[in-house]
Amino acid sequence: MQNNYPLTKIDEKNYAEGYWINGQWCNQTKIWIKNNNEINNEINNENIMYPTPKPDIEAVSKEFIDKLKKLCETVFFNTNINLKSYMGNSYCRICGCENKNKEYHFKSGDITFKMPEGMFHYYINHNIHPSKEFYDFVMKYDINNIDYKDSDLLSLPINKLTFILEFFIKLKADKKVIDLITDIILFKNRTLMLKGLKGIEFTT
Repeated sequence: MQNNYPLTKIDEKNYAEGYWINGQWCNQTKIWIKNNNEINNEINNENIMYPTPKPDIEAVSKEFIDKLKKLCETVFFNTNINLKSYMGNSYCRICGCENKNKEYHFKSGDITFKMPEGMFHYYINHNIHPSKEFYDFVMKYDINNIDYKDSDLLSLPINKLTFILEFFIKLKADKKVIDLITDIILFKNRTLMLKGLKGIEFTT
């Protein structure tokens, strides 16, 4: 019996959302050809059977997609979310399009979900519904109460800090957080201005 459930349990604390069975896209038949060996053992050297995506007629909840997008946007300053890049793009198992090469890691307590960036394509273009576990994880995630470090913010360029500030303002986040980011941006601007003045000779 074909497995279409999008969540794969790696172990008791790690789950993979939207990792599909291996194979390759066939341009002639316009279908995804599965490998002869359908068992993928790349993760933790264990034999893990990945699912096959199955399109649906009913669209995925817009509320869920919007919340997940907001959650992904916090990757710049949220210590519990990481974004990894890999060589080469993945390909959609349904339509064969190139489907990005990044992977999000979401952590909450002892539980970690990882999700390919291209999963948005499956949710939006093919109505692949999220697993109940990942749906609940995203919808219960409190974006207004994330963990971040001042040192992380200080290391970011001004354009990213400005993006973060606008993000928090839209969220109507705590005034202390908004004031902190504003102060860091002002500090960085003053530093750049001072660096620009360095070496200038004044004559009378």
